Parts: sequence; structure tokens; C-alpha cells
Amino acid sequence: MSILTAETLRSLHSYMAAIARDAGMRFTPGSALGSFPVPPKTHERLISLTVDQDTTGFLRRINLVTGLKETEGKLLYGDLDDHVLKRSNPPTNAREPSVAAARTERNYSLKSTEADMMLDWDKLNAYARFPNFTETLRNQLALRIANDRLYVGWNGLDTLAYAPTAQITSLNKGWVQRLREEAPANVISEIVAGSAKIFVGGTKEAGLAGAVVNVGGGVVGLPSVNHGFLPGAQITVTGTTNYNAVYLVLPSTTANQVDVTAVYVAETLAAPAKAAQVADYKNMDELAVDLVSAVPVHKRAGLTCMVADELRAAEKGLLYQQHGAQPTEKVVIERAFENLAGYPVETPAFIPQRTLVATKHRNLSIYIHEGWNRAIENKHEWKGVVFWNEFTEGYFVEDPDAFVMAENIYRI
Repeated sequence: MSILTAETLRSLHSYMAAIARDAGMRFTPGSALGSFPVPPKTHERLISLTVDQDTTGFLRRINLVTGLKETEGKLLYGDLDDHVLKRSNPPTNAREPSVAAARTERNYSLKSTEADMMLDWDKLNAYARFPNFTETLRNQLALRIANDRLYVGWNGLDTLAYAPTAQITSLNKGWVQRLREEAPANVISEIVAGSAKIFVGGTKEAGLAGAVVNVGGGVVGLPSVNHGFLPGAQITVTGTTNYNAVYLVLPSTTANQVDVTAVYVAETLAAPAKAAQVADYKNMDELAVDLVSAVPVHKRAGLTCMVADELRAAEKGLLYQQHGAQPTEKVVIERAFENLAGYPVETPAFIPQRTLVATKHRNLSIYIHEGWNRAIENKHEWKGVVFWNEFTEGYFVEDPDAFVMAENIYRI
């Protein structure tokens, strides 16, 4: 039977007493509930603790705008777009200063966020056996907050009134979603219209053999065993009598049949009939060049190419297969992956899959209000202790012009 031991309860009460002292309050042992406002200095320490728990270091490199007294206001950073050099000619032309402002004034609006964690009595009893009980509790929560901030920053889609942990993407709009709404032209989802994909690699070919299938509705099926073409691929068909043309592979395609839009004409295909796809980009560097080129020249200083882990691993694996037989070649490959298009490369935790981003760390911000409330409650019905936390924050892109992203990237 799970119980909260006397030793654990004493450790927990000591922890709660320390929190109460920090808040200028007194805690009476035996209380089932302790609720404490967090003073500003403690708030800053808690934020620093979450940064320290981020083992990737990403939170340390972006902007954490803390201590805000208002939940709404103007964004603080971003490039100033107006010129400042000028000449006046009084009294005909009065001398007036340039207003320090971005091209488009952009505001922040922060939303209430809860970070509640329950530890069951058995786990707390185990923690209480060690002298670093307080540190363990703080680090547990700080680690979860750090990871969730990274996750929401990259994947947040909306700000809904109700957003449980299972719907964490509805907790707050993240950096990618902000870019979609504020600078949609800077999000590249396809190269060939209608493909909904960006293909990287070389050329893929597959032979066509067998009777063409009339799927219906203006769709035909080209027989090809294990062709490997993905829906959205642009293929060129050659060597047939009736179907030599360029097509987009349709979603109804199966492993052994390539569905395309065409007028059906009965034909049995055989060699040299084939379908071929040429990738949109030969490699990730070529794609990165396009992204970087979309950022104005005067805003490129400090850019980093941030790439999803599976894309970087796939490209690196291909190079190792081709050139990784010798130790010297392995060293060269590792160095080659230190940059893309001449800019530093990084694989942030929780960046959306099949995504490549070109931006600056200091272009990404988390704004945090100065208020933080926390409470600790022993819940007998749950056989655990709940650590309730509530604060107010939001995620913002300071300068959308300096943030360009490619998504839906597939290797062929």
C-alpha cells in the first residue's frame, strides 16, 4: 500500500518552508496545501533553472524576455527599417528625428500557462532518501518546462482556452506558426505546384511493365513493381506509345502502380518504358542557398541553418556510404556537416520533421510576464503530491524577414 512516509513529509515540509520564506510568508507544517506567489528575483532564478536544464543550449541562445509587467505590448527587438542619416534645412525644412521602429509595428500578447506536475508517494519516498531532495524536485519540473517550451516554440499552432497536455500544440502559437501568419511567402512547402513536397537527391528511375489500368475519373495506373515514387513526385514517362509526358504522382498510388492523371488508352507496357524523377535540389546545401538568398543581405549576419535531425542524418549517412571507408574521409564528412551553404548548422530539439530553417537565434523570442504562482498539494485520492504552477508567456518572431523555412522535404 502506498503511503507518504514521515521522512518524506518532513523533507516536503522543509521544501515548502523554503519556498514560503522566499515569498515572505510562513508555512505551518501539517498543512495540506501551500500556495505561494513567486517574487521577481525567485522568478528569474526559476527561469534560469529551466535554461540550465535544457541540455541542447537552445534556450540560452534565443531571447528570453523576462520581468514584463504587462501582458500586452510591442515587441522589443527586430531590425529598425527606417533610415537615420539625413540633412535638415531650417527654417524651410525643420529638423525631425527618425522614429526608431520596425517596418511594421508588431505586438505581443501573453497567455496564461500552467505547469502542473504530480509525483506519486512512492517516487517521493525514494527521492527523500537522498540529501538533494529539494534540488531533485526543482530539476524535475524545470526539465519538463524547458522541453515543453522548446516543443511549443517549434510546434505550437494555436492559443485555445482549453489546451490539455495531449493538445499541447493548442497552448500557444510557436515561431513557425507566427511565420506562417505574418510572412507566409517565407514558408516554402513545394517547388512543383501541387506536389506539396520538396525533393532532395538525384534521379530515381523505375521500369514500367504490364497493362495500364483504367482507374476511372481521368486517372490511369502505370504498372511498376516497387517503383518507390511518393505522391507529389513529378515524373517523366518515356518509352510508351500513349503515355509519354510529365505527370504528378497521385495519392492513390500503390507500391506496384503509379497513378497519374491521363486519358486512358489500352496499352501493355514493356522495356524500354520507364518513369524518372529528378529531385528539386541535388543536396541540402543547394536548398539552404535558396533559403539564405531569400533573407535580405543586410540581415544575414548571424544566420544559422536549423535542420530536422532525420534530414541531416540521411544526408550524412549517404556520404558515409559513398566516402566513409577511410578515417580521413570520416573527418572531412563531419566537418562538412558543420555548415550548410556556408552558415553554421544546428539540429534543434523538437524542430518539425522534414524542415530546414534559416534564421538567427536572437530572432526567436519567448516573452514571460513577471508573475508566477505556485502551490503544493498532497492529494490523497491520487496518492501523490501535486506541484501546481502558473505563469504567463508567449512565443514570437522578432523580424519575419530574417526567417525563411522549407518544409515537406523528402530525399530520393
